[in-house]
Amino acid sequence: MKKILIILIVLGILYGGFYFLKNKQTPTEDVVPKVEEKSREITFEKQKIKEVSADKSEEINISYPSIVNPTGDADTKINKEIKDFIDAVLAETKKNFKEFHDDPYLKDAATPLSLTVEYVVNSNTALDVTNVMFEIYTYSGGAHGITSLKYFVFDNKTGEVLTLKDVFAGNEFLNTLSKLSILEIERIDPGLKTYNSATEGTSPKQENFQNFALADSGFKLRFSDYQIGPYVAGRLEIILPYEKLEADLEERFKLK
Repeated sequence: MKKILIILIVLGILYGGFYFLKNKQTPTEDVVPKVEEKSREITFEKQKIKEVSADKSEEINISYPSIVNPTGDADTKINKEIKDFIDAVLAETKKNFKEFHDDPYLKDAATPLSLTVEYVVNSNTALDVTNVMFEIYTYSGGAHGITSLKYFVFDNKTGEVLTLKDVFAGNEFLNTLSKLSILEIERIDPGLKTYNSATEGTSPKQENFQNFALADSGFKLRFSDYQIGPYVAGRLEIILPYEKLEADLEERFKLK
């Protein structure tokens, strides 16, 4: 009986040790280390459209970026968004040129009509976005031409265009942008506060802040002609530090 008891105890110890070793597993997250997803490098090349009418009354010079060797849906979306925008600008400009030439009072004007489109591309690898900023100068009659702006912020992973509502959370961000913008504008040029348009151009409306970029240095805003002053005031660019916007930013865009 004593021998049987000893045998049972030994067997119990052996079984317990085997069970312990069999079920002792390191958690999966410790076995497979987490790999932080890196920002994707995107390379652009310059594309050009140049047209001059036979009588030299119209001239078009367009430069725009295109992703070199697009490798997925995100790249395809970015290229399509940019090309669709350029095509729309070109079509609208040609329509305006035709209306100018069809006007009997304007058709003999000496100054050639023109369209010039230039761009700047920069990436924010920390936020994994690409900023594409267009400046469009059009002369279609009148005392001077008009320069307009169009900014795109692309999500590198999806190719989607980010809007203000993608970047900011809640409903107070427009008030924050308005207050910080007018303060920065007055700091840069105190004379601008004498124009009512400066206050109106920075009021808490989405259309006032459409031309933004998520730069490395901060939240960049560009104001169009006449938005904050007369034509001579030009197009002012300001940068708001992310720290001052942190309370309103979506989690992805907050400082780590």
